[in-house]
Amino acid sequence: MKTPRPYVIAIAGGSGSGKTSIINALKEHFPSTQIAVLSQDDYYLPIEKQPLDESGEVNFDLPECIDWPLLEEHLTTFQLGNSISKTEYTFNNDARTAKQITIASAPILLIEGLFVIHETTLQPFIDFKVFIDVDEAEKLRRRLNRDSKERGYSKEQILYQWNEHVSPAFFNFLMPYRAQCDLLIDNNISFKKGVEDLIEVIQQELKKSKPSLL
Repeated sequence: MKTPRPYVIAIAGGSGSGKTSIINALKEHFPSTQIAVLSQDDYYLPIEKQPLDESGEVNFDLPECIDWPLLEEHLTTFQLGNSISKTEYTFNNDARTAKQITIASAPILLIEGLFVIHETTLQPFIDFKVFIDVDEAEKLRRRLNRDSKERGYSKEQILYQWNEHVSPAFFNFLMPYRAQCDLLIDNNISFKKGVEDLIEVIQQELKKSKPSLL
């Protein structure tokens, strides 16, 4: 019997908006047999292929930084009910060793990232779009905390990237699609409420695909 294609939910939001936290909350609620997750970050091209800004600094916050053909290939593989395998992206942190990631297909596929709603080649795959909203000041605070601890960046590097790359990318490649999304999560007000709303969406789709999954 042919496996039904996954219901694909795209989760977009600026850097520091809470995409990873929401994904982790969903993974805690649903077993891996029900949801799978693809992260846009794992499809960054090698650093030598990344674009440079006018100051000669690498700009990781442009759609062309991502290997979209490979991501599209993996989405096609998921639609056929098959697993995918790829190398984890380590954000050029030499202290981290890249892992080989194997992701099995599931009835619900979450795909998260900065540009997943902007990229036209992905749109035929996407069934439901989520936009996560957070104040710019709060996003910057989270970015400073994360990039200093996890990626070893200095405060000066983080602020430069924020002002020159991150903030412009949000207003150019994310904000224009906010009104087109099916669910807006206001992460300024309630993280818990946003997770609950998304859980409800997923549960409804699982009921449609196969009641026994619940």
